[in-house]
Amino acid sequence: MFFVQPGCPSRFASADEHRVKGLNAETIARVVLPLPPWLTAPDYSPLRAHPADLSPSIFFSLNMSIYNQQIIPNDWSDQWFFMAGRVHPFALTWEIERSGWPRG
Repeated sequence: MFFVQPGCPSRFASADEHRVKGLNAETIARVVLPLPPWLTAPDYSPLRAHPADLSPSIFFSLNMSIYNQQIIPNDWSDQWFFMAGRVHPFALTWEIERSGWPRG
């Protein structure tokens, strides 16, 4: 369960284009992650993408079912939604930039 700030969804023109069967709309959802207190210690700053950012976000592709409803962009702009869902572990990846770190 999490709070998300999605963009305005776009519909797929046909069922053949659905990324997930039965879900006819897709958007990008921003999820703000709470930062554990120990991660703010200077020793752990290399683990954070932006050490000064104390509330990092991750982005997910959000597929949903919006049938027989009109999509009004203002209803989605700067709005937060409480959602529950599953994230497949194979879909998660992390990229850590090592600029300034000695190469081994």
